[in-house]
Amino acid sequence: MASDLTHAALSKMMKKCGDHITILVIDSESEKKYTQRRVPVLPTMATPHQLPYRARTLHLISVSESFGFLLRLEKVPSGRTYHVLRGMTRGSPAERAGVRDGELLLEVNDESVESLKHEEVVDRVKLSGREVHLTTITPKGLEFYTQLGLSPLLFCEDDAADEGKESSVLTSVEENSRPEETHVSSCFWGSWAECWTACG
Repeated sequence: MASDLTHAALSKMMKKCGDHITILVIDSESEKKYTQRRVPVLPTMATPHQLPYRARTLHLISVSESFGFLLRLEKVPSGRTYHVLRGMTRGSPAERAGVRDGELLLEVNDESVESLKHEEVVDRVKLSGREVHLTTITPKGLEFYTQLGLSPLLFCEDDAADEGKESSVLTSVEENSRPEETHVSSCFWGSWAECWTACG
């Protein structure tokens, strides 16, 4: 909490952040009310703005028995093993839904797959029939939320809700030359707190 730090300590911490910093802010009136009620101000209830990475929920609909992707178990730089989406077939439901090679699978039909074995995840997909919902994130995105100590599912976006609109998924702040023009949608209600990522 910034309120627990001295000005010098906060300045030193911000300098260590390099050219990117993620902050949680709240207006003074709302902060006062939450303090009076002894309710903590948490990132889980914030409205996100310009976060460089977002988990996505993708909707795959198949007309055959295949969704057109491979699922592999791979180690990420942190050493942990994740279910990774690979080898999207051209013109497949996976490609049409926007699945990207190398994305990590977080959920199948809103059920976490983190603790499931490979065979169990495959079974979940097969039992979905011709339609499945996959929640994914890039490896860098997972690292970003891990450093913040937050679940990437807190600020996910549903691609079906944005159908017909230009994709608002950000792969990194560096890849967007004008980050102030990017638009993001929130998975949460309420605007009393906001989570911002800014680049210097």
